[in-house]
Amino acid sequence: MKKMRIMVLALMVLMAGLLPGIAGPGTAYAEVSVSYVDAAGQAHNPVDCRPMTSSVTTWGADGQTTWYAVTNSVTIASRVVVKGNVNLILCDEKKLTAKEGINVEESNSLTVWVQSSGTGILYAGTTDGTDTTNNSYYSGGAGIGGGRGGNGGSVTINGGTVYAHGGPNSAGIGGGYYLSQSNGGLAAR
Repeated sequence: MKKMRIMVLALMVLMAGLLPGIAGPGTAYAEVSVSYVDAAGQAHNPVDCRPMTSSVTTWGADGQTTWYAVTNSVTIASRVVVKGNVNLILCDEKKLTAKEGINVEESNSLTVWVQSSGTGILYAGTTDGTDTTNNSYYSGGAGIGGGRGGNGGSVTINGGTVYAHGGPNSAGIGGGYYLSQSNGGLAAR
């Protein structure tokens, strides 16, 4: 009986290692190598990125730098939370929609990069750039930045097209409900 338990346990450990992507934080991802350009159009060597999917609602980890790439058009239904320093590459001709916006609180940062043609699109707190019937509206969070009553962190946009719509008395990019500042700042280049 003891041998059977050990064999079952060994099989479970083996299977867990073969099924990346379903276990949550700390899970191994099949990274993709993606090139990008900065705001001046200078090409950078490809970096290894986690591909963006609709189930990825927490980007990054506290105190770490993490890269993501939008290699296929993706819609995320819930509010995204940024932790640490997150770099997001909007691949050419691809669209990322974060229906309820992107939470970038103080001490965290989001930097958006593009590829050579700069045709990637980010919708935050909106689904098409004009639609304002989103949950960001009801939660009081900025389209990109602080949540309800929260200051925004650092947001840098190096190209592409970004539409950000916050809730009532909230910034499109910056602080949440009734906060006018974004302590980290915004840089659009």
